[in-house]
Amino acid sequence: MTEIALAGADLDLVELHLAVGGPALAAGLAAVLQDAERTPVAELAADGAVTALRPIAPRPDLPTDGVLPLADPALRGASSAVVFDALPSRSQIAVADGLPGDAVAWIALTGRDRTAPAAGPLLGAVRAAATAWAERTGRRALVAALPWSLAARTARLPLPPELDGADAIARWLTGVLGAAEVVVLGESEEHRVLASLEADAAGAARALLPAEVLPFHRGTAAGGAVVLFTGLSGAGKSTIARAVAARLLEQGDLVSVLDGDEVRQVLSAGLGFDAEDRARNVARIAWVAAEIARVGGTAIAAPIAPFAAGRAQARRRAEAAGARFLLVHVATPLAVCEARDRKGLYAAAREGRLPDFTGVSSPYEAPLDADVTVDAAVAAVDEAADAVVAALAAVRR
Repeated sequence: MTEIALAGADLDLVELHLAVGGPALAAGLAAVLQDAERTPVAELAADGAVTALRPIAPRPDLPTDGVLPLADPALRGASSAVVFDALPSRSQIAVADGLPGDAVAWIALTGRDRTAPAAGPLLGAVRAAATAWAERTGRRALVAALPWSLAARTARLPLPPELDGADAIARWLTGVLGAAEVVVLGESEEHRVLASLEADAAGAARALLPAEVLPFHRGTAAGGAVVLFTGLSGAGKSTIARAVAARLLEQGDLVSVLDGDEVRQVLSAGLGFDAEDRARNVARIAWVAAEIARVGGTAIAAPIAPFAAGRAQARRRAEAAGARFLLVHVATPLAVCEARDRKGLYAAAREGRLPDFTGVSSPYEAPLDADVTVDAAVAAVDEAADAVVAALAAVRR
């Protein structure tokens, strides 16, 4: 049987499907699905059925609502389909207007960058755009997700760094769905302009992407908050951030998690890792987080955020938006982070193969103004999450 190693969004979608019944994988390919360490995770049957080969932890942070498996009969009723490899822009949403039929499938092609879990931002944006489009046009929008690596392998394509296999993917999906027309959309002119914007160009960004896709709307910042996690790679920021988000969701809060890897693929696509681009990445995160908090949401951001100036700017932006701000330093020691390094990033940095790596070849300025400090080497995830939730409740009083 074929063996396929998955990472990022591809692996997230497999775990999501197994844990909570989310998007299924493409039918037509029998394979053993493995994680990046080549550990078998699940078995994919030719009919699209997925069977777990190891226990899967629940993932409450990944979206499921309103998303159909690719093999769902309802999706096969779509007369046409539009496939997105990036956040839907205004011009791309207009493409759906010209597609034939009453029902149009909106498919998020996730995981082209197999190092970053992008299922959440892209799938959520496609779903929001599809919902708004259906309300405007009176037509049906059927939302689905498809991992890029599985689509490429099923269509007998290599895994290119760019979406140059769009025509083959479109032809394959036309056969799978039985649709009259399938359009695969990559980066648009709006995306190229947006990527060149500085983080404070909020008005221009609003003009480029539809409001339903971007996380800001008119509203009030009452109860809004920004929780910024900072720490070395492998410190445990994302794990604790997801645990905090799960607790806040249980309380009924409106929560958005801006994971560092996800932001790198979507909002900060094209940025490098030198000091200037690192600062620009954190500035963009700070702006988006402040806009979420401006309307009363809680934005939880988990980049490395190595520089004090960028963290201070994030605090100023949140406070200017009328929101509370909490800086959480995940102060796991470098030696522990390096020992946890399953991806081999620290080893590559030590060997000089990975320049500008925080903690090795690029500095990390430990915060002196952290509102919460946790060491994930000695504190359990639940303990750390409880400390952050308690501190957030205190600043909201």
